[in-house]
Amino acid sequence: MLLAACYTVFPDVRISNGAFAMSVMAILSVLLPLRGLSYTLMRRRPFLERVLILGRGPLAEKILREVAVRPYLGYEVTDVADEQLGNILEATHADRIIVALAERRARLPVRQLLDARINGSVVEDGWTPTSGSPGRSPSNR
Repeated sequence: MLLAACYTVFPDVRISNGAFAMSVMAILSVLLPLRGLSYTLMRRRPFLERVLILGRGPLAEKILREVAVRPYLGYEVTDVADEQLGNILEATHADRIIVALAERRARLPVRQLLDARINGSVVEDGWTPTSGSPGRSPSNR
């Protein structure tokens, strides 16, 4: 298609078949493996974001499915915790905590979530009416 577009824009220019074939071979032999290698490297541990999901209800299951279906997001779910975070935060070293509790009143561990946020973890709601999708807050659009 690129060759046809080139001939349309520059009708007097003739590209030899050898040069075209060599450029296609260069693309297939260099660029495609390089792209595959970069995708493989980006899915390795140093580039993944460790995620802790707080809650075990239907919303948490939906978030887990979304993360499994979309590996390009770069999320690695380290643990799914109940209402009590306890030592899980220290053990997982989560970069992001997604709160997926169905009922939050008197169950949300506010102090532990604030401590995690102070220590550098991103704490976000599993679903907000303005985001439209689980695990995505309005500030991450």
